[in-house]
Amino acid sequence: MKKVINNIGGEMINKVKIGEYIYTVEYGKNTGSGYIGYIDYEKGKIKIKNTLHYRKTIETLLHEIIHGIVDYYMLRKVIKDDYEEYFVDVMAKAIHALLKDNPELVEDIIREDNLLGK
Repeated sequence: MKKVINNIGGEMINKVKIGEYIYTVEYGKNTGSGYIGYIDYEKGKIKIKNTLHYRKTIETLLHEIIHGIVDYYMLRKVIKDDYEEYFVDVMAKAIHALLKDNPELVEDIIREDNLLGK
């Protein structure tokens, strides 16, 4: 995936695949939603406010990706509406910490695809 430069000089992805769908990730002054992050399922876009600290940008991107996962895998059937935002927020922070604390896990996942010829 290509990377783009955010406002503080960090490289960030500009596409993410959720299930069979590829979402374009855009960073700008306004998400059009009044929130710091927003996923538009119909247009296949994730918008992230570009004035955030790098870590908050990552967490917000993960947050929106998890919304996409909830939608794609129809998890709203098991997550009550009142709890979706809480669930997504906790999962974004937990996955961020997991991946940051265990970089070898990402390497193993990539290696698995290489071993399987993907």
